[in-house]
Amino acid sequence: MGIGGQITALLKHEYPSLIEESPTKKYYARKWSHYYITKDDDEMTAADRFKEEFWSIYSVADDKREHAEYVLEKFAAKQCKNMMYELRPATVKNYYRKILKRPISDTVARQKELREGQYLRVRPEWISLEAWQYICAYWCSAEYKKKRKLGQESRLQDDFTQNRGGSRSHSQTKQYLAKQYGPEAATDINTYCCMKSGLKNCDSTGKSGPIISDKAQKRVDDYFHTLEAEHPDDCEQRKSDGNMDVNVLYKSGHGLRHGRVPIANGAVRKSEIIAAARENSASTRTQGNSMSYQQLQRRNAQLEQGVQISLVLGKHMQALYDKLGMEVPAEIVAIQELQANICSGTSQQGTQSSHADRNEASDSRRQEDEDGNNIDP
Repeated sequence: MGIGGQITALLKHEYPSLIEESPTKKYYARKWSHYYITKDDDEMTAADRFKEEFWSIYSVADDKREHAEYVLEKFAAKQCKNMMYELRPATVKNYYRKILKRPISDTVARQKELREGQYLRVRPEWISLEAWQYICAYWCSAEYKKKRKLGQESRLQDDFTQNRGGSRSHSQTKQYLAKQYGPEAATDINTYCCMKSGLKNCDSTGKSGPIISDKAQKRVDDYFHTLEAEHPDDCEQRKSDGNMDVNVLYKSGHGLRHGRVPIANGAVRKSEIIAAARENSASTRTQGNSMSYQQLQRRNAQLEQGVQISLVLGKHMQALYDKLGMEVPAEIVAIQELQANICSGTSQQGTQSSHADRNEASDSRRQEDEDGNNIDP
């Protein structure tokens, strides 16, 4: 039994069954967070007991314990979700095998539905009777049937981007590839491609087969296009290494949509993704501020040039009106005065800025002298 199977066995052993928050609010445990609610006489939750049993089997170096705890949390949540998802078809199979004496396959079991009374006859040992009654009632409810129908319709879409590697997670698939084909095949990118193309479609070296889903293929293409843009000098080397570049992954997915990255979500540390997001955000702000300042400078230069040209034309116009013995129209005089004021204000601002820069530099040198820095002996 692999680590995934062992975690599922521990989840069943410590399954909290029915959660009772109040006399009027009861529900069955259906996700990992529910393992943290009810405490026993020793003030331990089902999650505490699960972790205690797990770490009595496995060990890890102290400097890696924090990350191992994080991975275990994610793995337990995923396995709990899978366990509860597989519970109904497993119950259908048990009913046909034990009650009707006609074994059926997983595929057939997923398609069939039983009545509530039929579900109740094949209760698993790890679930209490009261919790099982709640579960069976939910499977026969209109709410569940509506969700089930939506899921079936989604899976029938032409380009449903589902994994084709079975129930294995990314890390489990990566371990499988390393064991079967060697570490060269167990890269993050090839693991993702194998999960989307199907492990049975790998070649003799463990390289993935063609990806049927256009959405999944686009994610891979976007990643490599971004990799080429970010690392043009050693792109091919990075491709052959197959290691996931967190910064490239973040950019190719246009950020963390729905809190997820497009490829191998959960296979990279959340802290690294957040750090890449902050780095990109700071870089974008800096570039935006720099571009805005440059645009403002160009705009100011164009305006100042326009004012200077207008002043020159104004002088020639004044000379022309004087030669003709005519008065300059009041509208033109007003425009000339406005332009003169603008030009004067720009010149004054430039002078003040120059004075401010010189004063700042002088204050800086004076402060350095007071601190004893940059003083010749």
